Amino acid sequence: MAVPVLGFDVGGTFTDVVLLWEDTGDVRHTKVLTTYPNPAEGVAEGISRGLEEFSVDAGEVAAKHGHSKEYAILKELERQAGAIYNPKGIYPNVDFYSGVVYSDLGYPLEFFTPIFAVARISGWCAHILEYTKVDNRLLRPDSHYTGKLDLPYKPLSKR
Repeated sequence: MAVPVLGFDVGGTFTDVVLLWEDTGDVRHTKVLTTYPNPAEGVAEGISRGLEEFSVDAGEVAAKHGHSKEYAILKELERQAGAIYNPKGIYPNVDFYSGVVYSDLGYPLEFFTPIFAVARISGWCAHILEYTKVDNRLLRPDSHYTGKLDLPYKPLSKR
């Protein structure tokens, strides 16, 4: 069987892994629980488990997708910085590789910022709506919720 094209989507708790065999049109999907302190490890583990579940050689998939010189530089930077910062619980953000991934996928440089922004617009809008309710004061989430629990749900029309 030919080597599949790999796609994945990273959620907060799960990584979705999708494989597409272009020669047959066969598509396979799995959802893998991946909660790690370092999101990059969760993604790597999710992809690894997904490939294993479908008996696909990870090396062949990597060779098909290829990596740029910039990707190799970022991997080395992450390795060296990780030796210093990972023991302190500091890990790279998921977006650490975004620019290189966009480039490797063939997107022009001028698309990088719009792609980044589109993925965050709903969160930004939610923050703006919150700001208007508290006199435009910058909100910082509490690390421990101290409000009331088990309150009844009020439909939006009755709020």
